[in-house]
Amino acid sequence: MLILSLDGVIFELKNIEGGQKLKMKLNITIEDDEVERFVLILNSGLLFLLKNKIFNIEEVENFLYNPYSMNRLKKLGVNDEVVDLIHE
Repeated sequence: MLILSLDGVIFELKNIEGGQKLKMKLNITIEDDEVERFVLILNSGLLFLLKNKIFNIEEVENFLYNPYSMNRLKKLGVNDEVVDLIHE
């Protein structure tokens, strides 16, 4: 089971007038058989946000592209091909 928790994460949304910031709390629980699917969906969404300059590289690294996430995915038994895709 994968449990993600982001509490008090602040995003500066560029498409909101006046550079308004959004503070959010997010808790997600994912069953073991859905972890790889979720990771691939998250990866796709983060790349879209990065490509469209909605998030910068530091913001997406905080979500998924960091050593902690790589180690956590490996410990969860996520397919090596999926981990390698995230690592690239």
